[in-house]
Amino acid sequence: MAKASKRRDSRAENQAPKGKSKGRIALGLGLGLGAALLAIGALGTALIFQGSGTDGPKAWADASVPVGTEVGRRAPDFALADVDGNPIRLEELRGRPTVVYFSAAWCTSCIPQTKELAKLKAEYRDRLNVVWIDVNPGRDTVEDLRAYMVQYGHEDFLVAFDTLSNEVARRYRVRALGETYLLDEQGIIVQSGVGIVFSERFRQTLQDLARRTSSSE
Repeated sequence: MAKASKRRDSRAENQAPKGKSKGRIALGLGLGLGAALLAIGALGTALIFQGSGTDGPKAWADASVPVGTEVGRRAPDFALADVDGNPIRLEELRGRPTVVYFSAAWCTSCIPQTKELAKLKAEYRDRLNVVWIDVNPGRDTVEDLRAYMVQYGHEDFLVAFDTLSNEVARRYRVRALGETYLLDEQGIIVQSGVGIVFSERFRQTLQDLARRTSSSE
């Protein structure tokens, strides 16, 4: 996340007055805030894997690879504005591994995952993109999100609010805060779930992806 002193604040369409939603997340999946938190409580830091996605890069060479949220599918594209008003488009992040993480500034259960992602970003630096999406723009403010990132995140995270209708969260079928998608350099989903950032499998996959990306440059 770029320094605030160098850029102007902007909430664009992704920011609404504080308190409007009274803490409810419109995920478009029939889940309110209570259900989302219940899901987090039930999952904790349990790992939810959907497969290895080892055929992702080869499949991407075929333009017919469908867009979807399953491992091996092309991750749905999206365009948002970061907290400084700068555009973020997933499609433009290709060329290096990318983590797409869905959370909210008030989610205390998500802090450990955010801190772990910050460690990974510090380790891999420009070899890893981390897109941190706040799915509760009706409650969180730009100031809330900036303070959260200073305390738990990393200055080079790409931080944005989802739209008020949670367009991106719905597109990714997000069912709980902390949902994470790991994409390879071609935009193919290789792992997804809640809590996966703590697994050895996740770290090994990320290491392999970063090494492969570096060797191809």
